[in-house]
Amino acid sequence: MTKEDFEKIKELEDKARKIESEAKRLKGSGEYDLSVRRSQEAFELYLKFIFTVLDKEVREIWGHELSSLIDKETEAIKKILKEYLNFSESYIDEIMARIKLGSLTLNLWRNLAFYGDEKLKKYKFFKQKEAELALEYVSELSTLSAWIKNYFNNKFYS
Repeated sequence: MTKEDFEKIKELEDKARKIESEAKRLKGSGEYDLSVRRSQEAFELYLKFIFTVLDKEVREIWGHELSSLIDKETEAIKKILKEYLNFSESYIDEIMARIKLGSLTLNLWRNLAFYGDEKLKKYKFFKQKEAELALEYVSELSTLSAWIKNYFNNKFYS
């Protein structure tokens, strides 16, 4: 990856941060379903940023549920966290487990958060606690994204 490639890829992370901010605002105004939906979108973009920075081919998996890619690329992420941040193996495993849980959970909530359930004629499912949990998953991935971005910033700009 070149420095120019990295600059373009950072646009994904910038977009994720904007969407994360919107999800926080929506939660604050009581729009919990939309907050959950926007959280899922931010989470997905952060993951795609990470995998793209790691030079992994994500075009073929540009779906919404990325846990299989998380499983496949765990070692690449762990290597960066260990090299750059000197994290313990157990802490890195915990981070990876939380990312996978966030991906699976937010994917399950995605359609309900946006469309509701036609059969039940129910269009608002989520409460404040779910919106907070969704934002917690996003925050964890946002932190990982920032660590990885800093790692590559140091690599290209040191």
